[in-house]
Amino acid sequence: MKPDACLYMSDQWLMMIEAQALHILNAHSVRKGAFSLAEWLTDEAPSSDGAKQHRGFRLDVVDGVARVRALSTIEEADVTVEFPYALGYRLSKLPSGPAFDTLVVESMKTGVVRIKGDPSRSPFPEHALHDAISPRTL
Repeated sequence: MKPDACLYMSDQWLMMIEAQALHILNAHSVRKGAFSLAEWLTDEAPSSDGAKQHRGFRLDVVDGVARVRALSTIEEADVTVEFPYALGYRLSKLPSGPAFDTLVVESMKTGVVRIKGDPSRSPFPEHALHDAISPRTL
């Protein structure tokens, strides 16, 4: 776990996603194009010592600049992902690899995870943003 770890779906966690996204975009010289990702929890986060946890977030990338904001309702995006809190939390802490891929595929088969859109349109190298986030998630 990284020293800058943040509570899943908190304001700090969303700011960390934005910072990591910007870092990856700069490292890979992504300067053109637009992409949006919305992740939405199908249930409420359990209460956690009074810390506000959002039901979802939206990541917009426009010409190499990433912005992340909390969602109060689900929004359509280039890629929209819906899942329950417990699964989202588990996935956010699990590094990419066979266990991660198996959990996603099985969850999609059972309808627990719903993905709309084409994730291959993402400007991030496969799993790069996820792998930057997972060790920074509490």
